[in-house]
Amino acid sequence: MITIRQAPDAFIQKLLTKVRILGLPKRWGQWRSPPLVPFSTAGPAVLQDFQAQLLNPQTTSTVILRHLDQIIARSDLSNAHKFLALQCFLDTLSMEDWCNQKMNYGRSQSRHDGSFYFTNLPSGFYQLEASLPRAGLRYGQSRFEAELKDGYFTRDPPTKSIFSDILKLKIELPPTTIFGQVIDAKNQEPLEMATVRCVEHQAQTLTSRNLDHNQAEKWNYRLVGVEPFSPAVTLIISASGYAPQHQRVVLQPGESKQCDIQLVAQV
Repeated sequence: MITIRQAPDAFIQKLLTKVRILGLPKRWGQWRSPPLVPFSTAGPAVLQDFQAQLLNPQTTSTVILRHLDQIIARSDLSNAHKFLALQCFLDTLSMEDWCNQKMNYGRSQSRHDGSFYFTNLPSGFYQLEASLPRAGLRYGQSRFEAELKDGYFTRDPPTKSIFSDILKLKIELPPTTIFGQVIDAKNQEPLEMATVRCVEHQAQTLTSRNLDHNQAEKWNYRLVGVEPFSPAVTLIISASGYAPQHQRVVLQPGESKQCDIQLVAQV
């Protein structure tokens, strides 16, 4: 999911006008869940009160949608605050709620090949956020900024594109990852075929004798796309002829955390 978090006033005004005229699907207020990333506490009191209502499972969909309509209609709130209220509401919806929606509300789902697009955007600065809601917290979010200029044309236009002017963006989502070295405590050599298993969701991998590396780290095992359970993920590291170890690893979504283990040979 690619979400426009900040946008020029011309974009926000156009979107809010459509919402006021067309309204929102009433079924959208019936199935809500806390957003993957907690709401920001910044903003006027009316916005904070609306956020509290969204997180309250006892609040009915009728009350939620009516309150949002009132916020959008207020003349004492900026368009940016109204847009934030709308985004907070959309953050609590499930992916199924987006099915068959012709109006994107400042959001776009990527296709199977990873491509996405927004059309008819006014010029100005945009802040976008990419996430993978169906993956839970196994991937982090990625935020980036883009500027659309009047008369902008891509330097590398697709030959069969249906769009006349394109700003191409490439986004990478960071997977939540645990990596490190499992070594012999005595000779400090990497251990081959040791098992590193995550207790909470049964993901596991085997170590290799050779160390992989990049510019900053070295490892002989990696667990990629780990769900960061609270308060920590539990690893069990075992190898034939060695005493097993347990390690607790505190993870944040999208974080890559190093966890090195020394196994002691059993006598």
